[in-house]
Amino acid sequence: MVTPSQRSAMRIERIAESWFKQRGALCFYLFLAAPDVDEKLSSCQLKMLSASQTYVQDGVFVAEGVLDLFKQSLSDGERGSYRRVRACGDMEWALLNLPGTEELMEYEARVNVLAQQHDCTLMCTYHVNRFSGRLITEVLATHSHVLLGNR
Repeated sequence: MVTPSQRSAMRIERIAESWFKQRGALCFYLFLAAPDVDEKLSSCQLKMLSASQTYVQDGVFVAEGVLDLFKQSLSDGERGSYRRVRACGDMEWALLNLPGTEELMEYEARVNVLAQQHDCTLMCTYHVNRFSGRLITEVLATHSHVLLGNR
């Protein structure tokens, strides 16, 4: 016999598995933290974009295009009901060494300038075990604030 709490856990597991298959690991974790993710997505309080929707256009990293997207999102946020913008960019796409990736540190520096002009939090995430020590050193030198491990 299945208890009500086991049934609830099984339901949550099925929903979470569905989220993971449809939207990837990030949404899975978001769902576990806040089950009203669908509502936040539909109200545009939360937007989730893939690397191909942001950083990589036709197999090329175009820094200016990403910066334009950030500028538009920040402007939209300032005019809308959700005035503070928080963005997190997973930088794993940069491991593909696509054309334009050589502009990455210049792009990061320009993101710093953009962040200072708006009420926002912009965070780029680099997995230190996947990127070269040289690139991680450049990232650390480019940004004034860094989260490393639990600090």
